[in-house]
Amino acid sequence: MRPRIRDLLPALLVPALAAGAPAAAPSAPAPDDPRGLLRSLEGGSWVGEGAWTDGKPFFARHVFESSLGGRLLGITTWGRRADGEAILFETRLDLGGTGPVPFTCVASFGATYAGTATRDGDALVLDSVDDAGARFSQRFEPSGEDACHWTSLALTDAGRDVLATIDFARSPLVPRAGSRDVHAEIVVDAAPDAVFDAWTTDAGLATFFSPRPHVDARPGGEFDVFHQPELPVEQRGTVDTRILALDRGSLLSFTWNSPSGFETHLEHTVVSLRFTALDDGRTRVRLDDVGFGDDPRWDRAVAYFREAWPYVLGNLRRRFAEGPIDWTHPPAPPASMLALKR
Repeated sequence: MRPRIRDLLPALLVPALAAGAPAAAPSAPAPDDPRGLLRSLEGGSWVGEGAWTDGKPFFARHVFESSLGGRLLGITTWGRRADGEAILFETRLDLGGTGPVPFTCVASFGATYAGTATRDGDALVLDSVDDAGARFSQRFEPSGEDACHWTSLALTDAGRDVLATIDFARSPLVPRAGSRDVHAEIVVDAAPDAVFDAWTTDAGLATFFSPRPHVDARPGGEFDVFHQPELPVEQRGTVDTRILALDRGSLLSFTWNSPSGFETHLEHTVVSLRFTALDDGRTRVRLDDVGFGDDPRWDRAVAYFREAWPYVLGNLRRRFAEGPIDWTHPPAPPASMLALKR
């Protein structure tokens, strides 16, 4: 089993994670100290479209969130290639101290990266090395009010090769009018680890999501939810949906597809779940489903999942409040959701 995201943080972060150490007292920053720039991104969300050097388009969203009293800054990056492949990166930066900021990153395709973030004028630069020894550099440069230009580079002894470029615009974390992303949130009467386990085990999923699930809780592992297991495989429910990233009690991300009969049935979006502990022992669960296409074929899927995901989260809350779902008499879905599925 692959280590959890927090297990891949630099050793200097272990005391902070264990003790919940607050951010270090501010001091005069060095010219290349990126902390002020990074803190200005906290709580922000950026969406953009660009292209790889081979001309294929690429969609991505960055979300910046702090934890441990501001000591850590997390960057979640969802991406979608032109061929439909969904990818995810989870980056953690330690804002304690001064000078270059150390960070680690885990990718959904299995690679891990470690490096430092610095500031070059108004630009944020993240230089890293992956677990195979390859070197990379990411550069975020302002290009206007609430806009920036991102460049991904591969570093070699011969120089720098541009891998991709994307123009980003600041975006609210809540849905905007016309947004193609789907968001849902709920508070569950259980601790984060218990809620996470309900999503990542066969027994747990069977208590609220599906009578016949199968999950292999590792990056790349299967995440199958069969609502009608007696039907042919392409009509049972999910098709080739897989886990992208997971961190117990904190994060789960997986690919997802529309029900059979939808034009987009065999195309995938990316679902990301965040589990946040509340002071009263309960857990806030936030769900984001991103990567829906802009063409009309996706309209039905967007409308359907705006009904379906709140229904699923409602069953999750019911499972912890009243007990597992009785699949011989499951809670009735909203009529509007059923109408979209016909």
